[in-house]
Amino acid sequence: MRFLVIEDSQFDQIKILAALEQEFGRDGIVVVCFHTRFQDGAIMASVQLEPFDAVLLDLLLPDTLNAADTLNKAHKLLAENASVVVTNCDDAEMGNLALTWADEFVTKGSVTVDQLGAAVRRAIEQHKTEVEMEHLSNLVEQKGK
Repeated sequence: MRFLVIEDSQFDQIKILAALEQEFGRDGIVVVCFHTRFQDGAIMASVQLEPFDAVLLDLLLPDTLNAADTLNKAHKLLAENASVVVTNCDDAEMGNLALTWADEFVTKGSVTVDQLGAAVRRAIEQHKTEVEMEHLSNLVEQKGK
């Protein structure tokens, strides 16, 4: 499985890697592509190489203005991917904002490696379900014409 992680903290990168290996390692090889900044060109190049099963995104990055800016950039570049926001921002308003784009939202301080892995798996499953529902909706719409 392939994961894109956009996280500027090395400590949090290690925790995320541990969660992904623990949750998905038994399913086969886990490939993780790390970026510490939201450099559109570098991330786009990674996305174009091969699709990711999920994107894990920190909201507060050195090269974005704020959480809303990060989410806006993520939506433009990564909307086709299952997504989990992994951040230190733990207020409800931020969580609601994040869930306008992401499939899951977790706070770094309170999430365990097990919980993080489970959140990523849920995000992937939810995203697959949404894609399938959209496909079926398109089929029904085409038959109705």
